[in-house]
Amino acid sequence: MIIPGIGLVTTGTVTIGKIEVLRIHAAELYVAPAIGEFFDCKCWRDQAESFFFGHWADVQRAHAMLAMIRSAMEREVADFFETGTGGENPKMLAANFSKGMGLRISERLRRLKGGRATAILARAKDHGAAFAKLFQRTPLKRDMSTISAIAYAAGVKAGDRVELDSPGSKGGRAAHSY
Repeated sequence: MIIPGIGLVTTGTVTIGKIEVLRIHAAELYVAPAIGEFFDCKCWRDQAESFFFGHWADVQRAHAMLAMIRSAMEREVADFFETGTGGENPKMLAANFSKGMGLRISERLRRLKGGRATAILARAKDHGAAFAKLFQRTPLKRDMSTISAIAYAAGVKAGDRVELDSPGSKGGRAAHSY
């Protein structure tokens, strides 16, 4: 017997519950709220995706940018693992990389929204110098915390490489990359 709506299946005296586990993409988790702010939309997330609310054109731009960033994140994570940086827990490394990349992209979008494009370059140089100092002081141990820091730093650098084009942006100029 199947009980509709709650996903329970009964077979004689045994009841089997169906649990659906959905994972949210790192772009949805770390970048979607900043994209919403950038395009003057409200952002709402459920367990698997993000929704934008606002003027139709802004919502379309927000979804297009989110799709572009999702694709860029997937490509950059794959490239990161091709470099041979690895460890005991690739899921943890991918999570740290994605977090670094997502937070960096969010930071860049918020700075762009605030009109401080020159501060982005100065901040990127500060990040690069800070990570260089971190690696100079840290012995080359292959423990989890060091590998996690490397993955996060690589994610931040990947976030700097993403071109934040805003097709059809409110300013009417579509070919800017920040």
